[in-house]
Amino acid sequence: MNMIEQVKENPGEAKEQMVSGVKGAANTIKEAINDVETLYENLNEDVVGKVTEVKDISTDALDSAKEATSELKGISSKVVVAGKQLKETPAQSLKDDNKKGEKESDELVTKSELSNEKSISSNF
Repeated sequence: MNMIEQVKENPGEAKEQMVSGVKGAANTIKEAINDVETLYENLNEDVVGKVTEVKDISTDALDSAKEATSELKGISSKVVVAGKQLKETPAQSLKDDNKKGEKESDELVTKSELSNEKSISSNF
C-alpha cells in the first residue's frame, strides 16, 4: 500500500528508484558472472595443468616400467644361461674328463700290449 501511494504522489522518483535498483542488481549480477568466469578460468588452468602433469608422470612411469621389464628379461635370460652352465659344466666336465681318462688309459694299455708283444717276439 505504501509503495502505491509513493508512486501516485511522485511517479518520477519511484521510477528512478526502480531503475536504480534494477541497474544495481544488474551490476551485481555482472560482477558475479565475471567472478564465476575468473574462477572457471583459474580452475580450468589448474585442473588442465594438473591433468597434463599427471599424464606426463604416468607416461614417464610407464616408459620406465617397460624399460625395467626389458632389462629384467635380459637379466633373467643371463641367469637362466648361468644356471644351465652350472648344471651342464660340472657334469659335462666329468664326462669329458672320464672319456679323456678312458681314452688315455686305453692308449696306455694298447701301447703296453704292443710293447709286451715286441718284447715277447724278440725273445723268440
